Amino acid sequence: MVCDGKTNHEIAENLKCSSRTVETKLKIIYRLFDVKNRTGLIIKAIRNNIV
Repeated sequence: MVCDGKTNHEIAENLKCSSRTVETKLKIIYRLFDVKNRTGLIIKAIRNNIV
């Protein structure tokens, strides 16, 4: 969903959770992938053939 350009709010609606939960989960994912933002996450995912 992040790669589709969806906002935290749109992701939260789709997953039936709060925007804050999405923010928290994304921060964890950023740390795991050693990136600072969505752009870095998407670039790393593409380079590693995750998407």
